[in-house]
Amino acid sequence: MTQEGASRLSAEDHAAIFAQSGEAQAVCSRAGIVLAANHAFRLLVRRPEEAIVGASFFDLLDPRERAALGTRLERLLAGPVRALERDVRLIDGRGQRLWGALCLSVVLPDDDLDSGGPAPPDPDADVLLVAQLRDITEAKQLEQMLVESERRHRTIFSSLSEGFIQVDGRGTVVEVNDALCRMLGLGRVDLIGRPVTSVLTPEGCATLAVEFVPDAAMSQAFTLSLRHAEGREVLAAVYPARLADSAGGGFIALMVDMTEHRRAERELAVREEHYRTLVTSMQDGLVLIREARFDFVNEAFGRILGVDPAALTGRPFADLIADEDLPRVQRNYERRLRGEAVPNEYELRLKRADGTLAVVNLHVALVTGADGSKVAVATIKDITERKRAEDERRKLSSALDQAAAAVVITDARGVIDYVNDRFTALTGWTAAELVGRHASVLADPEAPAEDAFAQALAAGKAWKGEARAVRKDGEAYWETVSVAPVRDDAGAVTHFVAVKEDITQRKETERRVWQQANFDAVTGLPNRVLFQDRLHQDLTRARRKDERLCLMFIDLDRFKLVNDTLGHEAGDELLVEVGRRLTACVRESDTVARLAGDEFTILLPEPGTAADIAAVAERVLAALRRGFVIAGGREVFIGGSIGISVYPDHGEDASTLLKHADAAMYRAKDLGRNTHCVYSEDLGAKAAARLELEGDLRRALGRGEIAVLFHPVVDAAERRVTGAEALVRWNHPTRGQLPPADFLPLAEEIGLIHDIGRHVLRVACTEAAAWRREVGEGAAPAVSVNVSDAQLVQGRLADAVAEALAHSGLPPAALMLELSESVLLREEAAVGRGLDALSAQGVVLALDDFGTGYASLQHLRRYPFRALKLHRSFVRDMMGDEDDRRLVETVIAMARALGLQVVAAGVEHPEQLAWLRARYCDSVQGYLFGQPLTSEAFRDTLRRPVQVAEAPAG
Repeated sequence: MTQEGASRLSAEDHAAIFAQSGEAQAVCSRAGIVLAANHAFRLLVRRPEEAIVGASFFDLLDPRERAALGTRLERLLAGPVRALERDVRLIDGRGQRLWGALCLSVVLPDDDLDSGGPAPPDPDADVLLVAQLRDITEAKQLEQMLVESERRHRTIFSSLSEGFIQVDGRGTVVEVNDALCRMLGLGRVDLIGRPVTSVLTPEGCATLAVEFVPDAAMSQAFTLSLRHAEGREVLAAVYPARLADSAGGGFIALMVDMTEHRRAERELAVREEHYRTLVTSMQDGLVLIREARFDFVNEAFGRILGVDPAALTGRPFADLIADEDLPRVQRNYERRLRGEAVPNEYELRLKRADGTLAVVNLHVALVTGADGSKVAVATIKDITERKRAEDERRKLSSALDQAAAAVVITDARGVIDYVNDRFTALTGWTAAELVGRHASVLADPEAPAEDAFAQALAAGKAWKGEARAVRKDGEAYWETVSVAPVRDDAGAVTHFVAVKEDITQRKETERRVWQQANFDAVTGLPNRVLFQDRLHQDLTRARRKDERLCLMFIDLDRFKLVNDTLGHEAGDELLVEVGRRLTACVRESDTVARLAGDEFTILLPEPGTAADIAAVAERVLAALRRGFVIAGGREVFIGGSIGISVYPDHGEDASTLLKHADAAMYRAKDLGRNTHCVYSEDLGAKAAARLELEGDLRRALGRGEIAVLFHPVVDAAERRVTGAEALVRWNHPTRGQLPPADFLPLAEEIGLIHDIGRHVLRVACTEAAAWRREVGEGAAPAVSVNVSDAQLVQGRLADAVAEALAHSGLPPAALMLELSESVLLREEAAVGRGLDALSAQGVVLALDDFGTGYASLQHLRRYPFRALKLHRSFVRDMMGDEDDRRLVETVIAMARALGLQVVAAGVEHPEQLAWLRARYCDSVQGYLFGQPLTSEAFRDTLRRPVQVAEAPAG
């Protein structure tokens, strides 16, 4: 002991108390150097005095305590507090660790122990520290054991996936686990210390009153009705065990939530009453494993494997583990026993009694038994079905990835969970860009909202329809969408699955089809279909509002001449300009339509007075009278004839109004064209007659009313029949025989000219072939047939000729086709193609009505004509008209120079025949040689020479 220390401990009474005290005490300097230690202190730390005095007090402490105690000592010396108490860990002289309760006090030289309390120490004063120690090692060890025991219990409780509860003899809840708290939606503080009946329904209280009888045995299991925090009922299967406690006997119980199970049973009973329940919900298994063998197995685990639980007790747990999983499980078990960190939860496969494998989720915790052995507590949840479902989902996901349609899956709020590859290809959005975002990002912001779609989704219903969406690059497109909700077991919507297909091309096709179906391809105006629809709509509105409606039917005058002369392209150009001018003449609410060809209509809702209607018609006629510049700058002039009918004056339905406007239009044509006419009753009769004639003509071929007569063509020099012209007649049942002029224009107008022409060709070729068989090929006449411009230009004539020749067997050179000079005004390319096709077949082409002014030498050189037929008017008047004689003589000479045959039509007098013979005309035809004959009568002329009166050549 130092001299300084001795001087401080010089008081005998103080020294004696310090040395003989039963409490372990030591005196230290301000720096923590031990100045003195009594006997009790030395015994506690098991060190001799010389090993303590002069050493640092901190050397007696566990290294983990030194820093913390040093910090607290600095605060003690600096502050007003003069003592601190703390449990500290020490190391005795044998190296053993022990626990001590330390009381460390600050003592100043002038402290008055009897004063009201020490003043804060002067930093410069000579301070002593008095340390008192009390051995609390056993108490700490006991405390640690209690903590460990509590931890083991907590581990067991927390490892249970089902609810656990402990109730004392008074019915008060003593302990619960987290699973039970989750089951009831309550916290531990809401349950512990409260009567168990506070979480029971009245039915549950009655059940517990029966089951919970003090000092009586409890049934093995029962169902208890509990109340969830939200007020709903929770049905639990209770597995109780009686406990003895100071309150007179309580119980513990496992509680398995059977609510969903019971609900499922009830739903199955209602919805599928004709099916028996084959499978009930499985409960989790609970097992204890000691020394690698089953020490306890509950009923649920036995049910999972299909074995009696009693038969499993004592068996090695490895017997039930799938061979492939066994090494991993054993390795984890052994590492857990060694205290190494291993997963508490993992999946494995267990062997069922039937040889199949059950996939389970294993949650395991290791606890120490009362005998110190290690016990593994494991809960086992059968997830076989879940794994199977996951596998199915993986297969489904794979299938969806390969699907031809785009698929997107969202949650109930519309947040995207999944998109497949086809969706990415369709929209440009990848899964990484979309998952987690709301599906509204895919909508076209400019497209109108689909109310039915939003309402269906809000109600959790399926929806199917078409919508406009937008790709990632901003391009809008059309898609079909089929959306279906996905529900959980409770019926709540959890997801929506949408299947989409790009129908942009289809919609564009539909738009084009609709455009083509409703609008004229040339003018862009509404066509007949859309016009009829507008007419019905306007009529409905006019009836409802008691208004008038005007219908104008417009037929262009001289359009056919322009179309035939300048070609179809020029004609289309003219129609487009006509459409523009008509549209400019009316209001935006009016309808201008092109019905067909050169026919247009105008609908005028609320047309005003008769004078207003007439003003519109005059504006239209004025617009049509102005010149049209088409075909590269060529100016043409046309006009129009307008027929007008008004609702309700001239009809109350669409067909009547249209029919009456059509009749009025024909009346306008009869009045000289380029005018308008309002319908009147007398026009109806004329229109009806025309419609009747049209109907008769459509039926004439089928009834055999179209007849073919033959007019002889005579060799002018030899006066023998060398040919016959086929002439068509209509033997009308009530009107008698009608000439071509009375029905062929109508046939052209309604499209029957091709059928009639085909019929005439077939009859003519058949009869000519029969003549050849009867009189021989050398004496048989050729046959000529008149064909219309439309037959040639529209490309159907060559097929009709080939069919007639093939059917009859007539040589092509025995057939002459007569075409009017007007055909030369048609589109040059179409005319050339048609004539070349006929010439290639070997038939003879003749230019009929030559001399009327259309043909030129250029035409004769360009086209493959082999004969000219002089118009009858020149032959008829030539004997009294010098000009006509010169014209006929010139034509004959020109034809001979060009190597063309000449046929003179209209020969009725011997003088005409003699004059033509003298000018070397090849053939003649006319009433001088008789009237047109039937085929039988014509055969007779072939058996006798032609008789005509002689006349001097002039």
